[in-house]
Amino acid sequence: MRIITLVVSVFICISVSNAQVKPAVTQKNLRIEKIINSQWTFNYFPSESADKGYESNGFDDSKWPAISLPHTWNTYETTGELHPFIRNVAENDNIYWWIGWGWYRKHFSISKDYAGKEIFIEFEGVQKYCKVWLNGKYLGDHKGGYGSFDFDITGSLKPGEDNVLAVAVNNQQNDQFKIPPMATGNINVYGGIYRNVTLVLKNKLYIPTQGSASHEGGTFVTTPQVSEKEGVVRMQSWVKNDNVQKKTCTLQTSILDAANKIIQVIKSDAVINPGQLYKFDQLFKPVKNPHLWSNTDSYLYKVYSEVLDGKEIADNYNTPLGFRWFRWDPRENILYLNGKKLVFQGGSRHQEYPWLGGAIPEWLTIMDYLNMSGVLKYNFMRTAHYPNSKLVYELADKYGIIIAEEPPVINTPDYSVEVHEQQIKEMIRRDRNHPAIMLWIGDSFSNNSDSKFVTAEDTTRVIIANSIPVDTVITYFGSVKKTSIVNTQAVRSGEPSRIVLSGSQKKFGADRGSVAIVTADIVDSQGIHVSGAANTVSWNITGPATLAGPSNFLSDINKHDKSEGVWYIEMPVSNVLRSTGKPGKIHVSAFASGIASGSFDIEAEEIKPDNSVISEPILIDERREPVERIELNVKRLDDVPLEMKFTNEVFNPGLSAKPLLTTAIRTFILKNNPAIDTATIEFKTLVDLLSYQLLNNSGRIIADDYNYNADHYNNCRLISGYVNSTKLPPLFKECLKKYYAISIIQLGNEKNAGEEMNWLNWMPSGGIVVISSNKSVVGYPKGTIATTKTELRDIIALVYPVFPSFSAEAKERALTFISKMNPYIHVSAISGNRDDTNNGVLANISYTAEQGQPILIPLLKFISE
Repeated sequence: MRIITLVVSVFICISVSNAQVKPAVTQKNLRIEKIINSQWTFNYFPSESADKGYESNGFDDSKWPAISLPHTWNTYETTGELHPFIRNVAENDNIYWWIGWGWYRKHFSISKDYAGKEIFIEFEGVQKYCKVWLNGKYLGDHKGGYGSFDFDITGSLKPGEDNVLAVAVNNQQNDQFKIPPMATGNINVYGGIYRNVTLVLKNKLYIPTQGSASHEGGTFVTTPQVSEKEGVVRMQSWVKNDNVQKKTCTLQTSILDAANKIIQVIKSDAVINPGQLYKFDQLFKPVKNPHLWSNTDSYLYKVYSEVLDGKEIADNYNTPLGFRWFRWDPRENILYLNGKKLVFQGGSRHQEYPWLGGAIPEWLTIMDYLNMSGVLKYNFMRTAHYPNSKLVYELADKYGIIIAEEPPVINTPDYSVEVHEQQIKEMIRRDRNHPAIMLWIGDSFSNNSDSKFVTAEDTTRVIIANSIPVDTVITYFGSVKKTSIVNTQAVRSGEPSRIVLSGSQKKFGADRGSVAIVTADIVDSQGIHVSGAANTVSWNITGPATLAGPSNFLSDINKHDKSEGVWYIEMPVSNVLRSTGKPGKIHVSAFASGIASGSFDIEAEEIKPDNSVISEPILIDERREPVERIELNVKRLDDVPLEMKFTNEVFNPGLSAKPLLTTAIRTFILKNNPAIDTATIEFKTLVDLLSYQLLNNSGRIIADDYNYNADHYNNCRLISGYVNSTKLPPLFKECLKKYYAISIIQLGNEKNAGEEMNWLNWMPSGGIVVISSNKSVVGYPKGTIATTKTELRDIIALVYPVFPSFSAEAKERALTFISKMNPYIHVSAISGNRDDTNNGVLANISYTAEQGQPILIPLLKFISE
């Protein structure tokens, strides 16, 4: 009894943190499992033929980036591109990151003491097609990104020596194998090894991996009879004999309650021939008065299986068990659980998080389901539109969330039927033991042949081909979207005062797969959230970590209908930081113009992995080069002149009226910068901004905040100087300088001075300045045109009456050209409007001039047909 209890306590526990460094079990007579998510190298090659030699042991990958799993290359971290699935929905939009190959390499060794073991490599999810090698030997491929698969690497592995695992991954949409999903839609498909990879050492008499389409394995627990009085358990288990001689084997299976108390034990004997996969089929006596599983009482039993070779335990396995009965009423379109009608409260969940894509760490998934269960009180979830990670269904069992699971076929009529069948097998075989799963759902199930694939694997659940009515439908992207409740009694805030940073954790392991979520909010001087705050936020990080998202967040509060997607609308907003794999203190700061900055600290703690059986060499970052991008956008020039010097002082004149604070900050700046030009729009904008910051922060500015604004001032002055050197009309020059002062200094938007200079150099000299205004326009230079018109096409026609006769293509070219020249021309998408001058062609874009701002119309020769 003690041995069984000890073994159960070791193997039934589920660890949710730092799983990749969980110590390997050292009993040689039991299986040894180690998640090997750390210490990989990665590179991406956009050419389909760029795969020669990367699988070789001798290939030098010392310049490849070092990464940890889960990993994808389709995010900002690798591409430097925002919203890849909005801007480039299909692979034809930008083939660079779609049709190439992502290559992963991993070094490891296994102690010679375990040379007699059967050794397997298990992949929980690789998107979307992959080929696998070990020590240069091709192991095989796998089609589909959501199913588990494994390879027996016993014959290819060299015990006691360095071994190299190489995985080539392709994420092409319209691939040669027609692997669903074959197009994006309401799901995004992120290429890479984005779930766990595990090395498993077993005896030669063992239970094979559960969830493979190529072979059976694991267990299949069903409850053919369940009531409040008794429940019958049927247990099907698969055992493989890879010994050279036949084995007389005993399968001992125990049912345990939630307190690990043994309820029943059953033993079955069998003679298994060499190479044979044998199926045990065990039927237990009825369990009296079973504790029923439901959404309100998610009580879980366990089934513990031991494979005995004589008196020795050769292998063991754990299976969740929940007693419940249910039926689906197709007329009511509703589920009855344990005889009671159940109204679904829930929605659909996608495995996606901003800046991480589909490569989500397990703690984020746990946080997600805690929120769904504890805060939102969900009892239902459709894991749309593909099988989620194994952890998701474990959490659904634990928290009483009923699941409808479906294969990844989304509006793709020409998908491969063979691959679809494989994906259904992988889904059902892996997840069939979870009591939370009661429905297999999918659009393809309206096809009778597809439904046959399901019933061939599982007849205990309901197959649904249509949508399920739920009380609340919320699509989850990671853990950030929660039900919002408008509080009409909310306390009104004052003016924005400072940024407040908070984080998902204060510590994490020093591993490249460790990430933390840091959230920025803007509050007033009393610490009250400022509703509608949408400041541009700049993130800075020091210590052993990097940002997974961009360093600058620009609100799209007025651009949410744009095709390029949304960064964020209003505060609060989050960024993601990633450990570099080194221990130490990480300091995160967030800045915005005119308000005090915020900071948050995280400690990256050293991890000491267990290398007693499976050893993984530590990778260093020196000499490694980033993945080659299409282009690398530099945010700022490095040699911006310091017209305004930085300071190490805290400026603290004390709280007083704004005019006095304005005088104080002017005096402080001039004391350190006596040659500064106080008559410029840049200086006036900066002084006004800092005086407001003093007013809202008790008359105090720390050095970092002062320097942040001074840095923007210097960058703006560099651009302004170049504006002065152009041959543009003087009034338009002043307009540009005002625009840059507001954009860079007042709003805190980052501008690359080099790119802005190139843009200014590209603008043609001369032209006519037009001001759109309903008021009388006086005092402007000779030649300036005033008009009440606001549409750019009307303004151009006012200057050049020939413009309406231009062809539709020439008009659109001129509108695009002029709108890019003028910062006060606002471009927006419209629908339903027709341009009569273009023979009724639908006009999809509106170009509107901001009233009171100078608009430059270039000479006719630059816009003529």
